[in-house]
Amino acid sequence: MISDGAIIEYIEGGRFYCALVTGHAGKRLRLINHNGREVNLPEGRVLLSSRNRFPTDLGRADLVEMLKRCHALRNRLVEEIDLNEIWELAVDEDQESFSADFLAELQFGGKVDDDRAAAFLRAVFQDRVLFRYRDGRVTVHSREKVEQLRLQQQREQEKKRLIENGGACLARLYAGETVTAEQWPERDQVLAWIADFVLRDNEAGERDMARALLKQAGLTRPHDPHHLLVRAGYWPRDPNLPLLRSEQPVEFSPAAL
Repeated sequence: MISDGAIIEYIEGGRFYCALVTGHAGKRLRLINHNGREVNLPEGRVLLSSRNRFPTDLGRADLVEMLKRCHALRNRLVEEIDLNEIWELAVDEDQESFSADFLAELQFGGKVDDDRAAAFLRAVFQDRVLFRYRDGRVTVHSREKVEQLRLQQQREQEKKRLIENGGACLARLYAGETVTAEQWPERDQVLAWIADFVLRDNEAGERDMARALLKQAGLTRPHDPHHLLVRAGYWPRDPNLPLLRSEQPVEFSPAAL
């Protein structure tokens, strides 16, 4: 059980928070965090509880100031951590998981205090490639797993870039501007995805990507994709949609004609 006066670490909305335990309500903790917000939190969401105890009867402003200093210190300590170096020391060991304190000691040397242990966990959660934290233990990913996760990260970053840049270019096309394939190498591929989405809706192969691109471009009205394809010159002004859905050819070589 986590005692009153402990400084705990938890995540909410992808962000780390320092909070002081001021009391208990059943199995939930009453907290005040470094933003001055009072929170009721299940104990299961606590990532780390301090060994030291702090007075809970300080004035609210003093409590918040103490927690802000703690939060800022832990963020500064994260910048000193080289997870790659720690991973290289641990990856070829016989065991797969370690305590956070043990791995933090490899970074900071000597006995690790609450702030350094919390900083190490923050670094682990921010990286998400070399280690995984679960149930109080830090698992060291194998070399094969790290390679797989890094490849996945690269794909996600490329997808993000494609959506951001593609959305901007689609908005320009919709506004009547010219965007060539030289300026935007993915132009024809993206327009093909959107055309397939218009024709086949949920059966389109890249429907999720088409939706994301259109949303990024702000083209969310029902007829926006159709107008976009016409303005981009991908479709004629009055395309024969049933013919396009049938996948019958509409262009022929001079010899065929």
